[in-house]
Amino acid sequence: MRILRILPRLFAALGLVCLFAASWVYTGERRFIASAGRTTGTVVDLVYETGTDHGSAYYPVVRFASPTGDSVTIRSRTGSNPPSHRVGDRVEVLYDPARPEHAKMAGFFSLHLGSFILGIFAVVFGGIGGVWIFLQRRASALAEELRQTGRRITARVREVEVRANIAVNRRHPWRIVAEWQESPSSEMRVFKSANIWEDPTPHVGQTVDVLVDRYDPKRYVVPLDFLPRADG
Repeated sequence: MRILRILPRLFAALGLVCLFAASWVYTGERRFIASAGRTTGTVVDLVYETGTDHGSAYYPVVRFASPTGDSVTIRSRTGSNPPSHRVGDRVEVLYDPARPEHAKMAGFFSLHLGSFILGIFAVVFGGIGGVWIFLQRRASALAEELRQTGRRITARVREVEVRANIAVNRRHPWRIVAEWQESPSSEMRVFKSANIWEDPTPHVGQTVDVLVDRYDPKRYVVPLDFLPRADG
């Protein structure tokens, strides 16, 4: 499927975009911390909110005095359950002298929530895409190696398996299960192909070539060149 060639690169690209975004946001956060004024505020309330995923959290509401003497009230961007503060607690506040209403409570998540979330996305998307691309390239390298140096044997297709644990666009792939016995007294060997996105059931009972490492029989490839190419 064409989508399976695109998806890993898309994941990797999304990971890179999130990484650059996280770096840009983190730079802004560090710039704010370096230029911010610092003062002490008081927790005057705890706002309880229930999220759409049925989670709930308490968000501290903090009041402090700006450099001009005005009373400024802010609500923390981060909450917790149980609450991390109590009403009356004294907390450190960082604020922009020009816009004290955009102040933040001191603390890693209060100051770096944006870059942290983007960093998580970068790790998840980049990790999935990177590992996926690595596995694809390793499989291609193995196939090329065995085409050059492997032993070619002819196995008979015993059955076709549906990979019910894998789904793309609500479709499950198949894989060919073939068996081969070098002699009547030797052990029956079973070989399984990579995922196939067009039903290969008509090939049951037919023979397929298998490329096997001459020194490590656990390394093998079932070439699928005989199947019609599926670009959907």
